[in-house]
Amino acid sequence: MLENTDPDLFCMELDVYWATKGGYDPVDYLKKYSGRFPLLHIKDEEEIGQSGTMDFEPIFKAAYAQGMKGYYVEVERYNFEPVKSVAMSYEYLANSNYVK
Repeated sequence: MLENTDPDLFCMELDVYWATKGGYDPVDYLKKYSGRFPLLHIKDEEEIGQSGTMDFEPIFKAAYAQGMKGYYVEVERYNFEPVKSVAMSYEYLANSNYVK
């Protein structure tokens, strides 16, 4: 879809978790389609940063390099009350030196 649309008229939000689950490297995708992802959908199997399955640092670095303006966070599976899970995810990202 990205190859057949005008970058001045069409952009997307990349869900990094499902890209990874689908066998794609979000960093490669961000580089290949630079400038097409002003938003990221940050998700992990559990609270952000807790499962060890997602390496968010290279994803954020590649996203900022290609012009990311913001990101949304989703918790796929709550291990705690939702408010606590969201707070844990926020704290993880807020304390990461690669998240602006």
